[in-house]
Amino acid sequence: MSEEVWQIELATSDGDVAACEEILRSQPQWFGIEEAIVEYVEQMARLPTWVAREGDGVVGFVTVETHASRAAEIIVMGVHPEVHRRGVGRMLLQAVEESLRQRGVEFLQVKTLSPSRKSKSYDRTRQFYEAMGFVPLQEFPTLWDEANPCLQLVKTIDDSTGLLHHVELYVSDLECSREFWEWFLGQVGYVAFQQWDEGVSFRRGQTYLVFVQTSDEHLQPAYHRRRTGLNHLAFHAPSRRAVDEMTEALRRRGITILYEDRHPYAAGPDYYAVFFEDPDRIKVEYVAP
Repeated sequence: MSEEVWQIELATSDGDVAACEEILRSQPQWFGIEEAIVEYVEQMARLPTWVAREGDGVVGFVTVETHASRAAEIIVMGVHPEVHRRGVGRMLLQAVEESLRQRGVEFLQVKTLSPSRKSKSYDRTRQFYEAMGFVPLQEFPTLWDEANPCLQLVKTIDDSTGLLHHVELYVSDLECSREFWEWFLGQVGYVAFQQWDEGVSFRRGQTYLVFVQTSDEHLQPAYHRRRTGLNHLAFHAPSRRAVDEMTEALRRRGITILYEDRHPYAAGPDYYAVFFEDPDRIKVEYVAP
């Protein structure tokens, strides 16, 4: 099963809700309380729920409630056990964030089991959210009950304050560059924006990147980042764990890691990043705070 076959969209039927309930019930290590499952199903039917589809089947979902004009909360999220650690959760969360961002929502929270109660399953849950940029904010020892202390995590999703509107790059082979950038930008929260015969663009918030086919008469000399002009593009990573996960994803795709002998500290002992190249050898950087 590959990421390319997963379509992220809003749930549209009772059948979608039933499929989400089945995912919940397949994982009692996370969803083992009947009263909670019943409440989740009611919320899935009432609130916006995004689903990840493979063909006619649902392999993951996330339900979100907007509490105020600038703040929302993940109510429940589940991924089918057969596709755990395959990017479904990340793709769902990115779709949610892009939708919220377009509506002016700035803050997203989620509640999960606190680390003060030992649980390997929920250790993985917290690791996922922290890799996606959430930070622990507060523990509520009795919000649910004393046996299940609650941890609140939050993240900022608004990125409209930057001054950069868009960047346009000319490429030697549009289809090759499209494949590369569509994959990478999808990993870091961009969505397809525009497409025409000679180009394609991807957007995150108010900023977008454009890739245009270079005309034949301008293909030579080929791009070199040491000449005058663009040297590289750098993207924020939410955490060092996210940099590590990106590095492994790049390796699985056969993309060469630059400065491998000094990775992940190629730019210095306090600078945690992975460097690689696009098909035209434009350098790309993914760096943690």
